[in-house]
Amino acid sequence: MRAGLKAFKHYIRENGLPDLIHAHCMNYAGILAQKISEKYGIPYVLTEHSSTITRGLIRHHQWQPMEKAAAPASARLAVSRHFAHVLQHKYGCEWQYLPNIPGGIFKQTFE
Repeated sequence: MRAGLKAFKHYIRENGLPDLIHAHCMNYAGILAQKISEKYGIPYVLTEHSSTITRGLIRHHQWQPMEKAAAPASARLAVSRHFAHVLQHKYGCEWQYLPNIPGGIFKQTFE
């Protein structure tokens, strides 16, 4: 966490405060996003891609900070409908499904 907070301080010296933080994994990026949000008042969005939860690879001591980070997020996104359901059950808060490639938008961009 210290390294992430240090990197963020360097980022804001160079670029100023961002409008939004987007973390792509609860453990450790989501936890860091929550800490930054708490300190600087910046909203954050979580997109969970990692299957470590479904594979039982999260250690007991990691759950509390992950749960603390999930609830206050401005949005919680999962990469499949089933995964969103699993995350809702694990964290006790709503997760939305966001397709990785949104329909025809991606295809039209590259035609």
